[in-house]
Amino acid sequence: MNMLAITDEDIEYAAGVLNIPNGFDVPRVNVIKCMESRDIVACPGSGKTTVLLAKLLILARHLPLKNNKGICILTHTNVAIDEIKERLGDKANDLLSYPNFVGTIHSFISRFLASPAFVHSHSSRISRVFEPEDYKLRLVRKYKSLYPPFSGSKLDGFLYGRLEKKIKDSKDNNIINRAKEDLLRSLEIDYTDNTIKKVAFNKKVTLLKNPDSDAYKDWFITFKMKAFVPTMSFKDLHLSM
Repeated sequence: MNMLAITDEDIEYAAGVLNIPNGFDVPRVNVIKCMESRDIVACPGSGKTTVLLAKLLILARHLPLKNNKGICILTHTNVAIDEIKERLGDKANDLLSYPNFVGTIHSFISRFLASPAFVHSHSSRISRVFEPEDYKLRLVRKYKSLYPPFSGSKLDGFLYGRLEKKIKDSKDNNIINRAKEDLLRSLEIDYTDNTIKKVAFNKKVTLLKNPDSDAYKDWFITFKMKAFVPTMSFKDLHLSM
């Protein structure tokens, strides 16, 4: 059952707010009025965002909805969220308040799935969410404490072995250490195929691909567990993946 029916008067209102003098043409009106599940395909520059904004303006106009239902707006990036807020101005306030949700897919999952699951499993709330840069900084700090420079550890040897020849030939310990730390920051586990990849300039290069090899377990995964989950063994990790 549809929540509401969008009228021609609603569309004229949205066109006025968005400063569209000639209003919307028939295909765009059909999209705005559609209140069923649909995939809308359109080329770049065709006005997809403007049509979406028009629909959001109309929905906001009819708030609160019946039975206190909310509107969920999901985007891929914060850039889209910022554009919605900027172009709708004060009229976005109702959309940004409870029971509505406006945010990225990532923020939605964190708020409504990950956080409740954490509370259910650990009987406590998440005190802090580590962003990628936090993670990398902590990784490097733990690396320094666990493996002093040139300690002969497997991880140290793994990083050194993948440095550029000109860096090795420099014989400058400071340069070599910074290069190893930069390499460490670039490593990520790709859970789609359980490989360890170097990520740089939006490109991924596989460095380790056998989860059962000693190099995979001892050189990187064990290190990660020491850095972030000191009480967890590799066996625990394997069972939870």
